[in-house]
Amino acid sequence: MGKVLSQEEIDALINDAKKGKDINDLGQEKKAVEYLYDWKNPQKLNPDAKRQLKQIFQIFATSFQTYLQSTLKSLVDINLVDMSTVGYSDYLLSVSEPTCMYKVLLDKLKAEASIEMQPAFVYFIVDRLLGGFGRSLELSRATTDIENSIMRRIMQNCLVSLKDAWRAHIPGLNFQYNGFENNPNFVNIAPATDLVAVFTFEITIKDDVFNFTVCFPSRVLEPILEKLSVSGWQESKDISRTNVNIIEDYIKFSMVNVIVELGTSDLSVEELQDLQEGDVLELEKGVNEPLLLKIDDKPKYFVKAGVEGNKKAFEFIRRLTPEEERKHEIR
Repeated sequence: MGKVLSQEEIDALINDAKKGKDINDLGQEKKAVEYLYDWKNPQKLNPDAKRQLKQIFQIFATSFQTYLQSTLKSLVDINLVDMSTVGYSDYLLSVSEPTCMYKVLLDKLKAEASIEMQPAFVYFIVDRLLGGFGRSLELSRATTDIENSIMRRIMQNCLVSLKDAWRAHIPGLNFQYNGFENNPNFVNIAPATDLVAVFTFEITIKDDVFNFTVCFPSRVLEPILEKLSVSGWQESKDISRTNVNIIEDYIKFSMVNVIVELGTSDLSVEELQDLQEGDVLELEKGVNEPLLLKIDDKPKYFVKAGVEGNKKAFEFIRRLTPEEERKHEIR
């Protein structure tokens, strides 16, 4: 049986209907929207700060990727896959043991950060640099002193990429190698209860995928983010300078083929077949004439042949003019 309404309730329904309200909603309380708030791990990075940091660490990933490609002579892809803020003790619990954790000194800020690499990635790098094909090994042991020594050079170049990524925004901020630990609990870059910002990257090399993390104490990032906000990200000069720095880094690690053409000679197929050991081929170019140096099959310089110590060498004479480049390309 339905509820019997009083005269007051009937009048209220009629008034609400006249005002355009839905009668079915009468008497229903509006529920407040509930959100879960983690008091232990409050989010310290607002969306704007995340956007700024994402831009910086994407530049870092691109620069470090270029270095690894030139070092490993293989296609490498590095992507920033996650940014989060957690308690430092929780971060350490998430790191497996043994691991490869590198302490980083930020000298200008008088603080420390850390970079954690999977041991499998270290074994892959060592195997590749020592002449192997690069095997992804899952070994339940700590890395050796020899492996750490080889990896230290890789990490120092990783810190160069990190410095370059921050250079346009915090000039003079240096990232220095400050030690290595297999046990993450021995790396105390922050008190256990402090918040840290963790940036997770994914490295893909052929069919192998590895992860590594960069960890900054929040107290270190706060003054940096303040400085970024003050300096502004919309200044075209800073943005263009950043792009120039990235292009310069690409050029530094780019590999090119350099060929010096000693001379040419025309032979018939019959003459080519009759060639024997000890035969002398007369070239069209004179002994004292400059030689042509090509970069990726493009004629670029005139050089002179010579000797440096006990090795053959070439002395640069001058660069070809655009007309000379076109002339020699046609030939």
